[in-house]
Amino acid sequence: MEQPDLFLGTSPAPTGHVRRRALFADTPRARESDPSTSHAAAAHIKASGVLGFQQQQVLEYVKLWPGHTSNELAARIAVHTGTKPEEHRWMIARRLPELRGPHVRNGHARECTITDRQALTWWPAATVAAVQEMNRDRST
Repeated sequence: MEQPDLFLGTSPAPTGHVRRRALFADTPRARESDPSTSHAAAAHIKASGVLGFQQQQVLEYVKLWPGHTSNELAARIAVHTGTKPEEHRWMIARRLPELRGPHVRNGHARECTITDRQALTWWPAATVAAVQEMNRDRST
C-alpha cells in the first residue's frame, strides 16, 4: 500500500509563514493565570496559521498510524521524516486533545513502547465508530 506524503506542499511560504489552514478545534491554549507572553504565543500560533497546519498534520498522523500513543506517534514521525522524536513530541501532545471529539478518540490505555508506562492510544474518530459498530453487530 502506498503511503501518502504527509509533507507534500507543507513547506513554509516564501515569506516564512506557514500557509493558513482552517482550525479543526479552537480551544484555549493559555490559562487566564498564565503570563502575557503565553497569551501572545497562543494568539500568534493561531493568527499565523501554524495551529491549523499542526492540527491537520496530527490528524493525518493518527489516520496513518491509528492506535498509537503520542510518544509512539512522535517516534514514527521522526523515522518518517529523518528527525528526532523530541522535535515532535510536545506539539503532538498539545494538538491531540484539541482534536478529541469529532476528529480523534482515545482507545484503551496500554503500555507505551517508548516510555514503558501506561498511556492512552489515539484513533481517528471514524475508525472508533466503525469498530464499535462492528463489535455491536457481532454481539447480536
